Amino acid sequence: EIDVVNFVNVGIGINANTSIPQFEKTATSLKDVLGREISRKEFLSALLVEIERQRPLLMEADLLEEWKKLSRTLNNAVRILSPGEVIVGQAIDIDTTGALLIRKRNGSLKKALAGDCIHLREEAPPNDMGVVSRQ
Repeated sequence: EIDVVNFVNVGIGINANTSIPQFEKTATSLKDVLGREISRKEFLSALLVEIERQRPLLMEADLLEEWKKLSRTLNNAVRILSPGEVIVGQAIDIDTTGALLIRKRNGSLKKALAGDCIHLREEAPPNDMGVVSRQ
């Protein structure tokens, strides 16, 4: 059963009413976007209703292709901060397991299944393309 996915664990983090100055360049909150505080209970309820409404799409076989079409990451230079390493290269595909495939500067492929994905400018320095172990 190598090609069988038995379960998927998806997590999302949503900043509702918090503003953290040190993260203002990389994160925001619903409060900052809307200009007012929101009810977390009402937001969660609306989010769950929308997820349920979109559930039929999740059951379709072409979900991966739709994901790829809507991806703002594919075909861009990225830095993936994952447990134990940093991967830098060109995001070229998403495989059937949901892993992001990254082509490093040396031509090798690396899979990223988890981590923070940072979009880079195309003019990233040549020595910034590769894998760096975290200590």
